[in-house]
Amino acid sequence: MSASGIIGVGRIPEKPDPDLIDTHGEPASVIDGGAVVSTNVMMDLLRGGHFNASVVGALEVSSRGDLENWLIPGVYAGGIGSSIATHCSNEAH
Repeated sequence: MSASGIIGVGRIPEKPDPDLIDTHGEPASVIDGGAVVSTNVMMDLLRGGHFNASVVGALEVSSRGDLENWLIPGVYAGGIGSSIATHCSNEAH
């Protein structure tokens, strides 16, 4: 899944569809049986604990599993975004 609304993200396609991108703006595909939903619906699914497991990106993870995202002034780095909502949601269940 992708926070951009893809449930069932596939491999990067050889011939990308410019209208189908992942959270980072990279080309994406949808596996058979997958779905594309609005970002609002995806956030509700993430925060509602409707996924058994998730993989989140973080710039740093402590030995206790704490997520840390930081930035260097003047250098672009994506924010934590939905990662923290996903992490907290999975811990609660």
